[in-house]
Amino acid sequence: MKKLLIVSIIATIATSSANANDRAYVGLDLSSSHVKNKVSDGEGTTKISNNIAGFGLNAGYKINFNKGLFVAPEVFFDYLNNKSSSDDNSASYKIDSRYGAKLNLGYNFNEKFSVFANYGLANVRYKLSASDLSENGSKIAAIYGLGFAYNINEQLTAKIGANRQNLTTQFAGDSGLEIKSAIDTYSVGLAYNF
Repeated sequence: MKKLLIVSIIATIATSSANANDRAYVGLDLSSSHVKNKVSDGEGTTKISNNIAGFGLNAGYKINFNKGLFVAPEVFFDYLNNKSSSDDNSASYKIDSRYGAKLNLGYNFNEKFSVFANYGLANVRYKLSASDLSENGSKIAAIYGLGFAYNINEQLTAKIGANRQNLTTQFAGDSGLEIKSAIDTYSVGLAYNF
């Protein structure tokens, strides 16, 4: 009897949450990243910021629930190519790319418009070059943001979004160098729905 009850509960949940509008998608984004770096070397602090264009790829699966709510787990790759240099060009810090996974939680206002917030983790690749120090590496940090989507038709969805990632990097050796970066990325893109 218990087994029959468990099976019927699972079947009810599965059929009530399954929706004809649930779909997989892949997307391409054009982005602009603004990176604010706060560099501390034990002797003082310098602030450096930079803007540059990039692109991103993403893939996910949107699951629609009752009352317009949805969840969309997603994997992504962003090519940021953001390089900041000191005033005298003696040192540079490049944030090359990042990849990760995030969970989009949103609301469908109607069949065309939706809004979403996301949170996830991304692995950021970086490179520091200075006269006495050169280091390549990567670090995982949280990423979060907001976005809007417009369904052009059954297959295409246009998206705009913004996200932030805070990253603190401490470098090896006796340099005492620490860079705190705030990475703000603004994007527009298209997704193809399967």
